[in-house]
Amino acid sequence: MYRIGEYVFDYQHGQLCTNGESKKIEPQLNELLKLFVDRRGELVSRQLLIDTLWPNRVITDDAYRAVIKKLRKSLGDDAKNPRYIRTIPTKGFILIAAVEDIPESAQPVTIKSKVLVACTVLLALFGLVFHQTSQQTVPAVTIEKLTALTGSEVSPGFDANNKRLVFSHRANKDDYLQLFSKQLNADTVTRLTFDNANYANAHFSPNGLHLAYTRSTPEGSAILVADYSKEKALLNAKALPAKVANKRYLLGWSMDGAGLYLSDAKQPSSSQKIWYFEIASQTFSNVTAPADKDQGDYFARESNDGKRLAILRSTGATDSELLIQHKDTGELTHINALPHPFNQLIWNDSDSTITLSSFNGKFAQYKLSNSNLTPLPLSLPHINNVFHHCGARCLFARQHNGNYLDLTLSPNPFSAQQTASHEYLEFAGNEDLPQLGALTHSIYFISQGTDTSELVRITNGKTHTLWEFPSTSQLSALQINYAETQVAGIVDGRLFLYDLKQNKLKYLSSELEQIASLYWQESNEDLMFARLEYALPVLYRYELKTNTKVRVDDASYAALEINDGVAIKLDQDLNVWRLSEGKKQNVITQLPSASPNRWQVHGHWLYYTEHEENLAYLHRIDINTGEHKKTLLAKNRYRLTFDLSNDAKTLLGIRSVLAQSDLVRVTY
Repeated sequence: MYRIGEYVFDYQHGQLCTNGESKKIEPQLNELLKLFVDRRGELVSRQLLIDTLWPNRVITDDAYRAVIKKLRKSLGDDAKNPRYIRTIPTKGFILIAAVEDIPESAQPVTIKSKVLVACTVLLALFGLVFHQTSQQTVPAVTIEKLTALTGSEVSPGFDANNKRLVFSHRANKDDYLQLFSKQLNADTVTRLTFDNANYANAHFSPNGLHLAYTRSTPEGSAILVADYSKEKALLNAKALPAKVANKRYLLGWSMDGAGLYLSDAKQPSSSQKIWYFEIASQTFSNVTAPADKDQGDYFARESNDGKRLAILRSTGATDSELLIQHKDTGELTHINALPHPFNQLIWNDSDSTITLSSFNGKFAQYKLSNSNLTPLPLSLPHINNVFHHCGARCLFARQHNGNYLDLTLSPNPFSAQQTASHEYLEFAGNEDLPQLGALTHSIYFISQGTDTSELVRITNGKTHTLWEFPSTSQLSALQINYAETQVAGIVDGRLFLYDLKQNKLKYLSSELEQIASLYWQESNEDLMFARLEYALPVLYRYELKTNTKVRVDDASYAALEINDGVAIKLDQDLNVWRLSEGKKQNVITQLPSASPNRWQVHGHWLYYTEHEENLAYLHRIDINTGEHKKTLLAKNRYRLTFDLSNDAKTLLGIRSVLAQSDLVRVTY
């Protein structure tokens, strides 16, 4: 028997018990649930599911979707906000509820005719024991500040041997990030850098004698290794070769202190990889190589014994995996789909578990012995960036105040008529994906709070919440049609449509699909969207009047008519082509993102935003002549989503706010 969330599952007799009630489940569901239990926390692929339930048979997609739907119904689960079974689009399914084996000694001795009573009794007894144990072993969460500077502390590192922190800090939003260190149990803080550059990603070598870090200016960035002296700070700094550091992020040291791990920056048409640079020999080698260009290995950390490498891999717009690779053989010993994206991980001292954290405050622990991934009981908002394991129930992390993005209205910097006014719209949460209504001049955006992510509209100074999504939702696009009757968006890879007149939201794609981009066709108000098929974008048109989807173009994110037979096409590599009479002429530019909230067309101008180090730029290109200009929007602007008014004179953007943040010790 097994305890699954709030249920006791008796596989032998095909029973589910909860709240003093027991129900029989059909044999096929019984086998499916056992498959999930046996692979708890792991991805159950569509093919494995079919091979288990329908061996040597050919079935339709509707068949396996129906059995998943039945199992969810038996568990009282919701596909949109799952507590038991999460869909991993294009991959399969994963059991995310906590699972515990019930030992035979705890099971009542019974015969089959009494199984209903026995199961119910067992649920009550085991549930009571489990509750009492949980109350005894999971104390209240406590937070202790490790730093308390005015401003923001980011990208922390820790020297465990010498008990000292290293971190980047700035007191004001437009300050340069500088490096600081702090002895763990001392009140004094030492500043390590002083020039006009941004310093980040600092890591002490395992023996604490060296510091690796990144130094960036608008002219470029470098990764450096310096000797560390408590009295004289950084000495003998030497930069890694440009071919090693260019367009790569510093991740940390190998445990023997001989080299550094790096990851590729995300770029169109290529997958991100993990690399290793050996300092003494100056050799540079590839550690991982995802086969799919839409995959990316973005974080890695070596185990304390130096034998394994834990890797976070992006497998889609909202999907990711935890991989564990044996260093000597290159063998992948663990591959586990993750229920939502995590951006950082650490090993515990014995290398038996891995703790993962996400930017939005989700924590989970992966146990290598049974491949079980369980959420940690840290219901704390705005805590992320786990960077040290300080005990059995102790973590070092970063905590911020939760308000770091606000809306800002300003003149289009390319507009002939300029004014000096800027309007800031401040809210308690984080605002993103801004849109300006063409007819009413209303403002639409997503506001992410602690408990929910909300679709919001501001009209005549009054704020209205139109729809609420779970706080764990990943919203990646928002577009309003010209008539201001429909808002379309992408949430967790799914395409949705919100009717502003009826105040209703419906999904236009399933959980198994991955939608990559969307935009409205102003000429007839049809919705265009790109769906990933075999990792390539395929463009579709959704016709609202008939509720039909029409395939438009392969290997394309967008295709827009401009005028007089001129059009543009955004291909699978994010190249923008100028088309005349339907034929390709030339590439105008390559966009940094396919997100429809990062680019748009007004008249014969193509606008898009891009980062250059810590500077945010707005670009404008004449589609007909190729004339290209760019202008600075802001320093240290975190998000580059924007919208232009219908006359292109006003720009609605997202400004970064300096969120007060500190490094903290979390005990739970």
